[in-house]
Amino acid sequence: MNSMIVRLMSVVGLPWLLLLGCAPESFDASPQGIIAFADGNRLCTVRSDGTGRKEILRLDAGTKSINWLRWSPDGKRLAYVASSDDKGMLYAVDADGRNNQLVEGGNKADDVTVPFWSPDGSRLGIPMLPGDPAKEPTGLCIIDLKTGDRTVLKGFVGPSVQFSPDGRKLLFCKAPAPCDGGVVLGEVVIYDFGRKEETTLAATIMGINVVGWLDPENVIFSCPHVELPSTPLGGDVFGNLVEKRSRVYRMNVAKREFVPVTERDGAYFFAISPDRKRILYVERAPEGDHKEKVMVADVDGGRPRKALDRFEGLPFWVGNGAVAALDEKKNIVVVDLAADKKTAIPLSPEAN
Repeated sequence: MNSMIVRLMSVVGLPWLLLLGCAPESFDASPQGIIAFADGNRLCTVRSDGTGRKEILRLDAGTKSINWLRWSPDGKRLAYVASSDDKGMLYAVDADGRNNQLVEGGNKADDVTVPFWSPDGSRLGIPMLPGDPAKEPTGLCIIDLKTGDRTVLKGFVGPSVQFSPDGRKLLFCKAPAPCDGGVVLGEVVIYDFGRKEETTLAATIMGINVVGWLDPENVIFSCPHVELPSTPLGGDVFGNLVEKRSRVYRMNVAKREFVPVTERDGAYFFAISPDRKRILYVERAPEGDHKEKVMVADVDGGRPRKALDRFEGLPFWVGNGAVAALDEKKNIVVVDLAADKKTAIPLSPEAN
């Protein structure tokens, strides 16, 4: 098993592992519907209908992997993590492959994960995992791409981190420290860049998945089978990990008021659409069935429907009207939700 995943389990437990999936993501879609993906040491793009495939950047032969691809909100730049000689390097490159900028480098390859952009594309952040779980994790590092100025937040931070629509705040999940018996107290946290302070919105045992901002005042997040804002320790806590239910909550940041929005059996990994009107999530397969499903619903949980069967990696939005994920043949399958049309795009031209 990937050493990064092992260290995640040792620090924060199973739910955080589920958020990351089985392997680092090596593809993402821009707001314009352009899918970027890694093919060996090459960065490539293709339209969501499978046309216009091209190589935009080829890294040196010593590059072992390219992972954690993330488009900027305007689709003009692409962040990615390249690994070589056990070192992880965070880069940002223009959509046409020009201006390949080293943003963060020199960390262990497994310590650099899931970059995230500010709304205006001027800042790029990344959760930094510890080389030694016994020591305090580095936490979050947010870098100004023009000045190089950094904001560092200490403490272990989960992989789901999002700027507010106005870029003034940061929403993320944090695990300050394991409690007795190794149980983790997870927190939903807001960081205000102007005030330079953190505010805990809610806390719970188990893992929390930040789903996203509905607007500058309201956020949504999911949590497996526990009550918020707090849950007393005790009972068979880890036994509850096998429960097959997740709740999605909506919270007003200023008032600290939250209400359950929807509850889903067998669901995990919720992601909000770019227009913040719908969510996608993965529905666990029934016992004995190995096919998990990618589901789509309104933000309030209404009109759920199956988008596709999901086999590997994590699903992602392609604009507001399509979702995609890998199939068993390592194709990226894009589903146009309105037309109910599927397009299979091989990651490699020689595939299939």
